[in-house]
Amino acid sequence: MDTNTNRRFFSRLCGGAYLKASITTCTFPNDVVWELLAQGDEIVAMYTADMVSLEEGYTQNELEEAARLTEETYSPVDGLTVCSEISDGVFTLRLGIDMEEASTFALHNLGLISDRITAGSNGWLSLEGTISSFTREGASCTTENFRPKPAE
Repeated sequence: MDTNTNRRFFSRLCGGAYLKASITTCTFPNDVVWELLAQGDEIVAMYTADMVSLEEGYTQNELEEAARLTEETYSPVDGLTVCSEISDGVFTLRLGIDMEEASTFALHNLGLISDRITAGSNGWLSLEGTISSFTREGASCTTENFRPKPAE
């Protein structure tokens, strides 16, 4: 997402009253992108979209089966929103995670986070720790911080 999209999103999400809010975009060498929405060091939501085309050697039936299995796996999990579609020979998977609703146990079992959140982690998924983990895996990450507009 670009800066203006991020700013509009946070304005709508928080009614303009966002404090210590940020969106971090992490791009991996295989072009997978994760958007991490955080309040201070606490990740409150995560989003990714991934696309695979028929040109990459998959058949239409294989992509349809992948879409079905993906939705079967992720849809029942609280805090996860999944949408998959096939259009013009491209399979697109969109996955959103609401960290307030999602079980870290379930996220860990699905391979979406590397470790469950424990009391020692202050009870939340750390933005700093996640960025560190992602960069060790080869991702490049940029963070845009949002602050309230100064009073006039």
